[in-house]
Amino acid sequence: LHRVDRRQRQMCIRDSLHAQQYFFKQYSIKEGLSQSQVRSIYQDDHGYIWIGTLGGISRFDGRNFENFSKQDGLISNQVTCINQLSSGALLFGFVGGVAIYEDGKFQNFPFDESYESALVNHALELSTGQILLSTERGLLSLENNEITVPETHPLFSEERIKRVIAQGDTLTYVCRNGIFQDINGIVKTIYTPRDRVRIFDAQFIDCLLYTSPSPRDRQKSR
Repeated sequence: LHRVDRRQRQMCIRDSLHAQQYFFKQYSIKEGLSQSQVRSIYQDDHGYIWIGTLGGISRFDGRNFENFSKQDGLISNQVTCINQLSSGALLFGFVGGVAIYEDGKFQNFPFDESYESALVNHALELSTGQILLSTERGLLSLENNEITVPETHPLFSEERIKRVIAQGDTLTYVCRNGIFQDINGIVKTIYTPRDRVRIFDAQFIDCLLYTSPSPRDRQKSR
């Protein structure tokens, strides 16, 4: 786990964790989970836990699972991210599109042929209502029920984008090959990884935290 200080822009590694004991209860297909490979988890405003798997979506109420799959109208069974919109609706990302769940129904927004293999990593709703979709094929947008390629810096049309973070007029793009900031159209690099490091994800807490493979994992992947 690495940290980027927003003021000093310095990198450091947190090497100490407080020892705590937690109780874990395991849920599997036997208990009703739709599939065993989980890609995303989200708890909505009503307390339901939504679980995105490679075999569909599971909604958990604390006791029982309700499952959704392509048979229920999903674009795909491979769910890659879950985000809640300001309206309370849930947005689910897949490979090749997104779906919005509202009032008990799914509305699908498939990508066109040129992006049908794009994996959605994250969705960010801006104050204008535009939804920025971070994908492995660059940045896409959902606005007025239409998927488009937004007008951004050329870098973001090609990068593998893991997440976009909004802070006032600043958009921070967390990409596989670096972290960049767009302030009113001016793009600057705030971190470029070294030694074949690839960024998995990042988010702000009191600073910018990002994750990347350990040296051992990188050695295995070579």
